[in-house]
Amino acid sequence: MDTAAVSSLTQGSASQNAAAQKAAQSDALRAGGDFETFLTLLTAQLRNQDPLNPQESTEFVAQLAQFSAVEQQVRSNETLSSILSALGGTGAGALAPWLGREVEAPSALDYSGAPLEMKVNPAPGATGATLVVKTESGLTVARLPVDPTATTVTWSGETGAAAPATPGTYRFTLERVNGKDAMPPETPRGFSSVVEARAGETGVDLVLSNGDVVPADTVTAIREPSSGA
Repeated sequence: MDTAAVSSLTQGSASQNAAAQKAAQSDALRAGGDFETFLTLLTAQLRNQDPLNPQESTEFVAQLAQFSAVEQQVRSNETLSSILSALGGTGAGALAPWLGREVEAPSALDYSGAPLEMKVNPAPGATGATLVVKTESGLTVARLPVDPTATTVTWSGETGAAAPATPGTYRFTLERVNGKDAMPPETPRGFSSVVEARAGETGVDLVLSNGDVVPADTVTAIREPSSGA
């Protein structure tokens, strides 16, 4: 085979690979977390890559991380649907089961002196992350570097000053970057007690012990009150 023919085949394979990759990412998002669809698309991309110019291993690692995130989200959605179904019903019957429970939601959190553990979503491609801690009045008390690949972050009350933070209600934001590009910020999720449940315009609204009001459909976990509550 002559050089022109090889070049033509290489360009054709590269075009197919790029198209397969773009379709995989687009369709995976459109599928809304369809685990099997994402697996099929990723397999097709592997099969159609250019053998003379294979994809970099780092790109595969990023896609596998995305694949894992999709799988985790699918399972979380299934679990949450079961929980919400169990707490379902109409009228007051749909509200009473929430009272006194501890729910995991993106909201302010009460700090009592013990470390606060929070959950965040996976962020494929993130190269740096900073946990920003603010008081209820909006005063920034800490900006702490954290692992950009972590799905759990913990704040022990450190502020960067000599003295730790005083007990109270704090708000948290996780800022991530991909190289020099800022990624969308995220509000970490932590547990708070439900003190009131009421019917909102689009569903159930939960009033938390810190005063925040969150829609029930933003809750990602529910548990019985801890022994120290």
